[in-house]
Amino acid sequence: MAEDTASVTAILNQSNGILLQELAFVIELKKFIAGYYSTGMPKLLPAISSFTTRPQVKKRKRVSR
Repeated sequence: MAEDTASVTAILNQSNGILLQELAFVIELKKFIAGYYSTGMPKLLPAISSFTTRPQVKKRKRVSR
């Protein structure tokens, strides 16, 4: 996910490919910070993100005639 983007889909790795999973919430990546040790090895990679609930869509009742 790129900075300043939001998504309602998660990509899950599977042994035979990937699975796209729709989430019940919106996740937004506001900022990603990469830190490195003097050896060049990555340190803890903190990310600033937010979670918000998705608006509920009202389901219409089906009327049989």
